Amino acid sequence: MQTGLVLGILMSRTLAGVGANSFGWRPVYLVAAGLMAASAVILPAVLPRRGIVPAATPYLALLGSLWGLLRRERALRLSCLLGAAIFAAFSAFWTTIPFRLGQPPFDLDLAGVGYFALWGGIGGLASLFAGGLIDRFGQDRVSNGAIVLAAISLALVIFRSDDYLALVIGANLLSFALSAGQIANQARIFALGADIRSRLNTIYMAFTFAGGAIGSAGAGIVWASHGWVGVCGFALVCVAVAGASIAFTLIGRATRAGAP
Repeated sequence: MQTGLVLGILMSRTLAGVGANSFGWRPVYLVAAGLMAASAVILPAVLPRRGIVPAATPYLALLGSLWGLLRRERALRLSCLLGAAIFAAFSAFWTTIPFRLGQPPFDLDLAGVGYFALWGGIGGLASLFAGGLIDRFGQDRVSNGAIVLAAISLALVIFRSDDYLALVIGANLLSFALSAGQIANQARIFALGADIRSRLNTIYMAFTFAGGAIGSAGAGIVWASHGWVGVCGFALVCVAVAGASIAFTLIGRATRAGAP
């Protein structure tokens, strides 16, 4: 699922860039609207039918229980913060990379920017191996590695911002870091209980996409005043928030373990 999510985000940029370059931006939005409408009709007909077991708890009560889950489960709070922070960094990069590619020495048009997203999406496919890494090393190690990888990718695109290949490599590393981190976070929260997985995932995805929105909005503001280096610095701050969350969690565990 995470592979499809990341690839969908990136491949839509390729299609939109090429389409807008050839036909303008309005047809791109019209095609997107048509595809969404078609999906609303087609998917219910082709998806497997499963028996629906009515929940013992009313829907509004289930929604009301989300806050209690967030307060009670430390692992959920950690995963939410990590997911939001890394997705914020990812969104900051992909929101502003078209601006950077439109500047010298690249001077790319919309199609060129779209093709960059195509090369940068290879890292999303690498996330297919994330599940195996989690089985071998555990979700905590994979999550920590994803944070380190995200920091490395952003450092690369800061110091080699005039190198197209370096930007492609950095984009792929960041895409893989996001996918691997998301899968590790979901493995962590799903271990909290099979009967509450839907609610856990609801909370997690809400925080994740809120982080992405903050990253996109913040990147636009920072770009206007500090350019590409400022945006990458902003994204690194987001990654640092994720790293600090891990550090505080480890300190908290050590403190609780040492308590009488």
